[in-house]
Amino acid sequence: MNKIPSIKTTARTAGFIYLLQIPLGVFGIVYIPKTLVVAGDAEKTVSNILANEFIFRLSTVSAMLCALVTIAAAVYIYRVLKPVDKRHAKWIVLFTLMVAPITMVNKLNNVAVLLLLKYPQLSPSFTSGQISAMVSISLDLHQYGLQVAGIFFGL
Repeated sequence: MNKIPSIKTTARTAGFIYLLQIPLGVFGIVYIPKTLVVAGDAEKTVSNILANEFIFRLSTVSAMLCALVTIAAAVYIYRVLKPVDKRHAKWIVLFTLMVAPITMVNKLNNVAVLLLLKYPQLSPSFTSGQISAMVSISLDLHQYGLQVAGIFFGL
């Protein structure tokens, strides 16, 4: 027998999925970057990332999972709000769904950091100071990308 879940069950599922974003986002988007990135000191940041490469990679995975959970949350939030106002529910889903690809593409900045640091043969003509500067730029771009995603997440 195929039973349609009640609005209460759907709302609880939506809330649970939405809450999953908290640990994933805090770990991958807030805690690890604040722990490893030293403002104004590119060399220290580079050494932190190299010393904690696994954690840096794990933060990227966590942020990607957070983006996927955001998509699931959008689907369930739509199911909850559709009976109230279908048009508004669509707008909420649209803005929420914009966050996921922005976050995923933004994580390419972290991949660039790892490429610069782990594969110096890709950029043999750069000095270590120049590589540190490029790492700093990539991390700054990542922060700006988070701000753009935050705009849509807030909407």
